[in-house]
Amino acid sequence: MDNFTMLAIVPLGYADKVIAAANEAGASGATIFRARGADHTHAEGFLSFKVEPEEEIVLIAATGEVINAICAKIHEKFEKDSARDGSIYILPAR
Repeated sequence: MDNFTMLAIVPLGYADKVIAAANEAGASGATIFRARGADHTHAEGFLSFKVEPEEEIVLIAATGEVINAICAKIHEKFEKDSARDGSIYILPAR
């Protein structure tokens, strides 16, 4: 049975929704990190100040079957909300 680590990078405020979808798919836990993007070309301006968009990183470790189910559930839950971008990365864990 192979184990994997999933990194879901989502806009600030979406981590709880990702974790709820992951729990429905069989995840038993997750870790949330707050992050800030380093892409200065997309920084938004406010009163002549550049505001960096904040993000959250959700880290989940699980078997391959559970990771596939989590990805499908996240896609199902967030497909309609295409106005906000997010990324999912799957890495093998040993």
